[in-house]
Amino acid sequence: MEYRKDIWFSPRWVLACFYRRRGELGKDFQKHLDFKAMKEAWIVSVMMLGMMKRLGRGGWVQLVDQRKEATPDVRTGFLMNGPGESGKFRYQDVEVVTLTSHSTEPVEEFLKRTKLSRKKAYQADTIILCYVDKDLQTKKWTEIQQDLAATNASYDVYLLGRTDKDKHNYQLARVHPGLDQAVRFDIEEEIKKDYGFKNTLRLGARSMKPSMTTTDEHYRPF
Repeated sequence: MEYRKDIWFSPRWVLACFYRRRGELGKDFQKHLDFKAMKEAWIVSVMMLGMMKRLGRGGWVQLVDQRKEATPDVRTGFLMNGPGESGKFRYQDVEVVTLTSHSTEPVEEFLKRTKLSRKKAYQADTIILCYVDKDLQTKKWTEIQQDLAATNASYDVYLLGRTDKDKHNYQLARVHPGLDQAVRFDIEEEIKKDYGFKNTLRLGARSMKPSMTTTDEHYRPF
């Protein structure tokens, strides 16, 4: 695993390395010590593909060493291009939770029991990302938002779910505090877009001015 605070990876490079690592490890992939971290990086990278499609610009993913930092699970970042922000880099903490295909628990109850539990505490601007690892009926999303409203949670909560069991089609939307920012996308189509970026981004330790670098084998997330 590549844990460096000055190195960020493009989402499509994270996905490519994830699939390559899965091929290398075969049936032992899910038994690997770093499987959870790799899967969370994959989930966040899929989320970023949706955000990038909606915003029309590229973004970045950074792995977090859980042995040194209890939170977040993953960081994401965007190079800003608005008035007065051009060239600045803005990052976001992301906490990931997965509702597995074997679970019968409603999404909203699962979230309230896990990441939105009163026992949990994160930075105020943290994103909570719930990945639903099974087909998700989009007509339920409004009901989920209405139920989560009662929690008064201060975090933005996003839901990512597959909308077609036979294709790589997903939907991403914010479901708390409101239901918005919805986007549907096909992973295979989105990874073809490079947004003019390389596979890695290095941020200078002092100036924090971003500089593009070409990825070699040394700079693989895993």
